[in-house]
Amino acid sequence: MDDLESRLEALETEAKALFSQHQTVALHFSGGKDSLACPHLLRPYWDKITVTWGNSGAAFPETIAQMAAVRALVPHLLEVSANVLAQNTLMGLSADVVPIRQTALGRSVQPEGSTGQLVQSHLDCCIANIVLPIHQAMANLEATLVIRGQRRSESRRAPIRSGHQENGVTYWFPIETWTDDQVFDYLRKQAVEIPKHYQYTKVSLDC
Repeated sequence: MDDLESRLEALETEAKALFSQHQTVALHFSGGKDSLACPHLLRPYWDKITVTWGNSGAAFPETIAQMAAVRALVPHLLEVSANVLAQNTLMGLSADVVPIRQTALGRSVQPEGSTGQLVQSHLDCCIANIVLPIHQAMANLEATLVIRGQRRSESRRAPIRSGHQENGVTYWFPIETWTDDQVFDYLRKQAVEIPKHYQYTKVSLDC
């Protein structure tokens, strides 16, 4: 038995146990290779899964095209919409370096001499336009099992591990221990078209 077969066997065992315990299941889909692998791994359970995509309102054309293909593939897809451009107008453009005087909060407490472009942390922008809308959608859906393509080797990831439980919700990351190469290898063996943007970047096109 090769490594992939062993991983798929372990995943199937875990999936059977989890889907027997949860009736409302959501799979977060970002458009990257990792989230793309998850629905294909869980094909037998598609009727029980709501694939959830957080559309910030400024998604890349490549992501829009990919989501159209996913929508045609899975039986249940929930698009959670936000308006990142309106939020950026109010709170500032997303930035990695954020001078306090250039933020909305900074200007509110120290308005004198505050000029130039309004900015906010890129994490604040992501939380406001993707994370919180999806979190609210999960509450509305009353999902008790949330699936993500998060992997430990990623440089940016949520500070929780697969199996984490909070407020009645279990988080499952089925490919948590997989490497980049293992994900690509799985997709190729399943004849899944790998998003074209991986020809010029190693990460998903998040916004």
